[in-house]
Order: sequence, then C-alpha cells, then structure tokens
Amino acid sequence: MENILIKRFAELSQLEPNINNWSTLNFKGNPPRLIRLKMIDSLLKALQLNCNYSELIKGNFINHIEIDYHKLIELIGTEIPEISSIIDFEENSLAFGLPYMFEGLLRYRLTFQSLKDVNAGVLMCRGMHLAQVVLTNKITKDLEPHIELVDKIIGYLLNPRDINFPEKDLIDKYNFPDDDLLEIDIMWM
Repeated sequence: MENILIKRFAELSQLEPNINNWSTLNFKGNPPRLIRLKMIDSLLKALQLNCNYSELIKGNFINHIEIDYHKLIELIGTEIPEISSIIDFEENSLAFGLPYMFEGLLRYRLTFQSLKDVNAGVLMCRGMHLAQVVLTNKITKDLEPHIELVDKIIGYLLNPRDINFPEKDLIDKYNFPDDDLLEIDIMWM
C-alpha cells in the first residue's frame, strides 16, 4: 500500500507541483489528477496517517507513530554498511532527525520522478535527440536500484506497522478508486 502511495504522490507532484492546489474541487475537471488525489487520500486513511499533504511532505506525522529504529538502520545498512558507525544510536538523537530524513528522501524521490518523466512525451526522435533520449534513459535506469531502497525506507516510515488491506477492502472501507488509471491517462494525453 505504501508503495502505491509513494508512486501516486510522485506522479501527482509532477502533474501539479504546487501542493496547495491539491483538492478535489481544483481537480474535478481533470480525472488523472482527481483519481490520483483520491487514491492518496484513501491510502493516508488506511495507513492511519492523520495529516495533510504539506505535513506529509515535511514528515510531521512521524512523531506520532512508533518506529523501530534498528529495523530502519538495517534497511539503510543494505546500501551503506558503515551506517552503524555514523549514527548516534541514542533514541532522542534518532527521533529528532527522522522528519528531516523523511522530507529529504521524499523530495529526492520526487526529483527522481522528474528525471523519469524527462522523455515521457517523446514518441519519435532521431540523430542527436535520440542520443539524448538513450543517454538520459540509461542514467535513469542505472539509478532505479537505489531508488528502490529510497522507496523501501520511505515506505517503512509511512507504514512501520505493516498495515495491509486487500484491494476490495481499500475500495469498500476507504473509498479507494477502482478506476483504470492507465485508461484515463491515455484518454487525457
């Protein structure tokens, strides 16, 4: 669930970078944005994250949930084995930096989404334009394994209790849209 939340949040950030404009009223005439926003809202409720979008970006919700710091450090340690020698394991020190960590990682993830979308509208190209597309696609693809780790860390911070629901329950209990987002995106291209 948290992976869907991260993905839809990143996509909506690309479609409408100004988070202050995120509302069902503002998006009612734009189904791709509206469906994504409804998905985000449903997942925030399902994950019991009682915050608005700005608070989410800043990681303000983190101080209200229980985090297993050793599990978090273990996750980070898959990429940075020397993490245990860098981090001060005093509980207060770890808790203090957590919202900043979340905010930095989420902003990094949103920036990566921008990189992924650089060539999104290119249907045909040749010559040096083709060289640019191939080069930037390769660089982006090379970064993806690292972004998977970023997504895992963000996902853990969003859902440390590992809350999970079948899609039917998300639809029934949390009004998760069951619209075909790909079909809607294609119609709005």
